[in-house]
Amino acid sequence: MIATRGEKPLRLRYFQKYLEQHGENDNLPLLPNDLDFWIEVQRFKDGHHAYSDQVLLKKKVEVIVDCFLDSQASTPSVQIDIPSEIAAKLIRYGENYVRDRGKDPHNPSLFDEAQHGVFREMLPYWAGFLRQFDMKKLEREPSVSKNQKLTQERLKAFLAMEEPNTVFRLPSVNPQGKSGATIITFSISDGLQWKELDNASGDTRSNLATPAIGVGSRRGSILDSRRPNAGRISAVSSSDGSTSTGVRPRQPRASADTPKISITAAAL
Repeated sequence: MIATRGEKPLRLRYFQKYLEQHGENDNLPLLPNDLDFWIEVQRFKDGHHAYSDQVLLKKKVEVIVDCFLDSQASTPSVQIDIPSEIAAKLIRYGENYVRDRGKDPHNPSLFDEAQHGVFREMLPYWAGFLRQFDMKKLEREPSVSKNQKLTQERLKAFLAMEEPNTVFRLPSVNPQGKSGATIITFSISDGLQWKELDNASGDTRSNLATPAIGVGSRRGSILDSRRPNAGRISAVSSSDGSTSTGVRPRQPRASADTPKISITAAAL
């Protein structure tokens, strides 16, 4: 029985789509709800047996009434194709079922009148559906619901998404369109300095002066000797190409007037 299954069979799913299409054309927008109501009532009736769960059946009655006969979330409140008088009567029957009132409150046929009414509305469409659709062909083709279709589209978009770039390129030290260059200078007295050289004026502006640890100070210079009286080895080249080497005594720290020995690296 279709009423005992949690999911509609393939034929009923296609029939509901058929009702959605033709219900709008025939000004009967509640036809798809009629099918749902018929199935839920049939499930409710099949739930009455020797081992029925009365609490579950009462909850089922409340759900049927709230969804199809007295909906608070939709307009109109009656969401199936039955007269409002029948809907009001079924609402009273539902209250008696839930509250255990009346001579036979737990009658499984309390929704039969409405179920027969929606069945008469759907019967002509069922005949047209059987003439139009080849069920053997439909059974071979898998049915895809809206949620499954949306999931497939999201998966396709995820797989087609480009991977983020893992290589980051830093901008040029000297951006194009700007004159001058950025240079890094090193001197024994001042250490490392970052300067900008303006080609137009020939001026050099210091942006950052950071003495290097162990290089810019006399205390950590690699040229210093641990012996206080140690001299330095120097090489002097003459004009005739000869080179003489000697040891000269240690000189005092260079003052501001002492010429600087600098190494310049220009990044153009």
